Amino acid sequence: MVEVSKVQVKYFGNFPIIGVITKWVLAIYRSRIYVWLLRIMGVFFLGLALMFILVLLQL
Repeated sequence: MVEVSKVQVKYFGNFPIIGVITKWVLAIYRSRIYVWLLRIMGVFFLGLALMFILVLLQL
């Protein structure tokens, strides 16, 4: 993880926005919040898939 962060600082140092986003993503990934985010996204995409299937069945 340390080597990856060093590489990110080297390549994304000139782009502050990308650096902030990568730090934010790494912070979320290290914490357990991403588990809940993945669950929410999974439910969201399941809902979209069900809506898509219902629309296809109606055609």
